[in-house]
Amino acid sequence: MSIYLDRKRNVFTLRTAHTAYVMQIVCDRFPAHLYYGKNKSGLSELSYKERYINFCPGYEQFENHFLPGSAFTEYSFHGQGDYRNTALKVRIPELGTSTTEFFYKSARKFKGVHKIPGMPQCREDDETETLELTLCDKLCGATLKLYYTVFPSCDVITRHAELINGKKYDIRIERIGSLQLDLPEGKYDYLGLGGVTDEEKVENLIKAINDLKERIGIKKTIKDYNIDEKDFLARLDEMTEQAFDDQCTGANPRYPLMSEIKQMYLNAYYGKEHFKEKAMPTQKDIEDVKSDAHDFKQTYRKAQNGIVDA
Repeated sequence: MSIYLDRKRNVFTLRTAHTAYVMQIVCDRFPAHLYYGKNKSGLSELSYKERYINFCPGYEQFENHFLPGSAFTEYSFHGQGDYRNTALKVRIPELGTSTTEFFYKSARKFKGVHKIPGMPQCREDDETETLELTLCDKLCGATLKLYYTVFPSCDVITRHAELINGKKYDIRIERIGSLQLDLPEGKYDYLGLGGVTDEEKVENLIKAINDLKERIGIKKTIKDYNIDEKDFLARLDEMTEQAFDDQCTGANPRYPLMSEIKQMYLNAYYGKEHFKEKAMPTQKDIEDVKSDAHDFKQTYRKAQNGIVDA
């Protein structure tokens, strides 16, 4: 058996020889993604945890235990508070809306695959099982079915979605994905520019940006735009101070020295080699600096610039 349905906790686990996929129905309404990775013990005990990381609206009737804009979901819908690119977006002209709320209705598993008329199919065997999730939108009367087919010996889980119009209203599909996969934060390479180390990847990114600038006609330096050197240098200290005092500067992962900001301006003007970051300070570097222990890196940077908090 490759699909396990824990009806009491509404946790559904899919397993192949080496991988596993786990989801849970939250508040009896929302299919939430819990895990996808190596098959290991203890996965059936996983449970959804709220992620209060944004200002998106939640569902007050469920005490905001599920925030669509930050939750890892099995499938997302437009207009319910998820401001990311949702897997499904439909328009209902008669109602003048594109907002939908497909809530969980039922789950079942069966042997074999769900056949799609007129489409090629993966060949099933005796071990093949499929999980079918049914979600319904009461407003437009449509039904959404999510299919997860497990081929245990092949280490494969296939997915597809089916939208069924309940004929209550005409529905115009603007976007529909066969699947959605929300993954937790991690070290993913989104750019695809190559490189083994972080340093190599940064160099490749800089090269790609410079190549793009050349293709679209952006000059390499500020000086190339005929900005007077004397005037630039006369304003340099003021620009550096303004950049340092900008409210966004404190939100950077590393608080910069004013001297570093100044050097970046000079690099941008003269076109010298890009700025090289110094090593992050350690606790030892600021043992003599009175500060909140949780803010020692920023305090160290300010101290290096001669700035004392009032």
